[in-house]
Amino acid sequence: MTAVSSARRWHVTLASEQAVLTQRLGGRASGHGVRFYAPRVWPGVGFGVPSDDVASLLSMVTEVVEEPTLHNRPVKSDASTVKVWSQPRVDADEDFVYIRGPVNVAERGYAFRPELSLQIRLEHLQELETMLERFLVA
Repeated sequence: MTAVSSARRWHVTLASEQAVLTQRLGGRASGHGVRFYAPRVWPGVGFGVPSDDVASLLSMVTEVVEEPTLHNRPVKSDASTVKVWSQPRVDADEDFVYIRGPVNVAERGYAFRPELSLQIRLEHLQELETMLERFLVA
C-alpha cells in the first residue's frame, strides 16, 4: 500500500488496483458522530457523504488521479466509454450527497451502512472526479 496524502478530512491509500479513501471525522467523532457523519455505503451500489465533505473528497480523488505513478498504467478499452457513476444528488433532510457507482468496503456486506473507508477501483476515479466537479460547479 502506498499512502498518497493525509491532508484535510480524507486519507488516501493506494492498494493494488484500487484507492482506499478513509474519512477522518476529527471533532465530529464523539458521541453519535461516527454513525451520523461517516460515509454511508451500499457496497457495489453507491455511497453518500455529508455535503460539507464533497469538496474535500474531490480534492483527494483529484490528487490520486494526478498521481504521477498512475499515468503509465494501462487503461482498459471500455474505461472511457462506459459510465459507472450517476450524477450526485442531495438529500436535503440529512444534508448528505449520494452518488451511485462501484464502491466497496473492506468487509463486504449487503446493506447500506456507515463506513469510514471507501474502496474504489483506480480505473473509475477519473469519472468520479468529473461527476463531483460538475456537482460542485452547479
